[in-house]
Amino acid sequence: MIRPYSYYGVAKAYGEALGSYYNDYHGINSFHLRIGWVLETDDPTFSPYALSLWLSHRDTAQIIDLCISAPDSHKYDIFNATSDNMWKIFDIQHAKDALGYKPEDAAGEEFELREYKRTT
Repeated sequence: MIRPYSYYGVAKAYGEALGSYYNDYHGINSFHLRIGWVLETDDPTFSPYALSLWLSHRDTAQIIDLCISAPDSHKYDIFNATSDNMWKIFDIQHAKDALGYKPEDAAGEEFELREYKRTT
């Protein structure tokens, strides 16, 4: 059962359901990525929380490319997308099995607590 806890989650669930509808009734392939944190700096070490959700630029490009080039027999799916982080909180095994996703990056083996400064 889908149990979103925010408007963002509701919007994601709606998009996944809409993709399922278009696949079932109109034959349009639809893949949905539940992406982690893609950071402008591509550096997850500013936050312990980022270490669990980080998706590197390189791994982002890889998983998107795998979805685009998936065989036509694979019509609809939902994938968690993070790098292969030590403390990941979302299972990425399905993306590995179904798409051949092989994250090239990982976070969490080393962490240095430092002050994070916003640049705005």
